[in-house]
Amino acid sequence: SGVAGGGAEGVALEVRAAEGQLLQRCLEKLLPELAALDANGYFQTPPRGLPGYEAVVSHPMDFTTIGRKLARNAYSTLADLASDVQLVASNALRYNAPNSRAWASADVLLSASLALVSRATETFARERLELRLRLGAPADGLQGGADEGARAPLAGPLRARNA
Repeated sequence: SGVAGGGAEGVALEVRAAEGQLLQRCLEKLLPELAALDANGYFQTPPRGLPGYEAVVSHPMDFTTIGRKLARNAYSTLADLASDVQLVASNALRYNAPNSRAWASADVLLSASLALVSRATETFARERLELRLRLGAPADGLQGGADEGARAPLAGPLRARNA
């Protein structure tokens, strides 16, 4: 492909850069879909003024913070972003009473996000393979095969409840 000084090293650099851009586009498409699952807006901004929240939740997370991390290119895989979404939901499940609307919204977020992340992971793997073939790179990848950048999304529903 068109890298000066090319050879295998040039192709490898071009592929890594293109895969990074592909991952970023995939994450930028996925985040609004995940944030839209929060129909009541409970998890859009950092939690403030909730009595005892800091005692129950050691690592707060929200969609605004996830968006800022995404803008800084802080996610190197789909699974990294999915993990933060899981943290949003698990924090809410841990803090809120099971009969509350916030708990129910977190439960929906957690279960519905699984399908979105799974679909995004499949799309990323397919598009990554197409990209590698177009650039003349090995289909099996430089590191970790066709799923590099994806890794296992949300490792199953976490049903953290009030302790």
